[in-house]
Amino acid sequence: MAVGTLKSNAFGMIPDQVPNLSSRMYKGREASGQTWKTGAVLIRSSGRVAKASAGQTTNIIGVASGASVGTIDSETIAYLSTPDTVFTATLENQSTEDHALVVTDIFTAFGIHVDTPGNFYVNFNDTSTKSVCVVAPVNWADVDNAVLRARVKFIFLETTTAWSS
Repeated sequence: MAVGTLKSNAFGMIPDQVPNLSSRMYKGREASGQTWKTGAVLIRSSGRVAKASAGQTTNIIGVASGASVGTIDSETIAYLSTPDTVFTATLENQSTEDHALVVTDIFTAFGIHVDTPGNFYVNFNDTSTKSVCVVAPVNWADVDNAVLRARVKFIFLETTTAWSS
């Protein structure tokens, strides 16, 4: 069963450990016809900002600090996906749902995905379109107890960011 709506922790991606957060924020302009929620992964698009697709592996700017306005050139702010910015998200299995967090998930690269309402998450089932690396659980007890749909800390792979290409 594919993930239609995350069953828990459905609030997208948020920054976790960010040195000097204000200097890691980007102010840009929305591309045409955008709709995204807070915590959406954003990409560059002809000098503007657009919502990433599931499995995005290029041009990632960062994570939306607020919802889109939906009007071209509206101002938007994102937390930049720099190598020293750690984010948190739900680790879920897009194909079967209910992924249980285990220690081998740590320091593993996965893809990103988005549920039907627009919440982005780390997709345990996607190891072919990798864009993030899980670096730790939010709570180590979640590993010990194989918690379903646990929150994890991750970084974006440098090769997937807008400034790497």
